[in-house]
Amino acid sequence: MAEHQTGIVAVVTTDMQKAQSGGSPVFFANNPTELEMISASLSNILDAAAHEITSELMIIVRH
Repeated sequence: MAEHQTGIVAVVTTDMQKAQSGGSPVFFANNPTELEMISASLSNILDAAAHEITSELMIIVRH
């Protein structure tokens, strides 16, 4: 079985000025509800954990 890399695998934000593309994809949400929905979906799909950095920014991290 392939090993999974640890680290930030995605960023989800409602404010694009709070996130810059670097090494992980950035997803834009239109509102806080959508932010939570996208973060939950990505964490399930990527087998990772969603962490709230601010009310407008979540990171999806594989541990």
